[in-house]
Amino acid sequence: MTFTTRLCVYALLTIAAFAAWHRHTATDLARDETALAVRQFDNDASLPDKLQQASLAQNWWPLIWPALIIAVGIVMFWDDVERWWRQEDVH
Repeated sequence: MTFTTRLCVYALLTIAAFAAWHRHTATDLARDETALAVRQFDNDASLPDKLQQASLAQNWWPLIWPALIIAVGIVMFWDDVERWWRQEDVH
């Protein structure tokens, strides 16, 4: 696979991961933080736990997907980085 092809695949994977993150946060109606926050005024004792779980469920994506994209990039471009590094050592 050429460098350009890998770069295009990497860009598509990055865009797909970003879209999946936004789709997940938009379609996860069971953990809608706004609705749970409004229901706080109903004096339900289990609601703070539900609100905390909803917040964690919504906010784990921004922590995980960049790490996954970086790991995929390292795997895809390791050969090129190693080749460029060795070429600089020769000169």
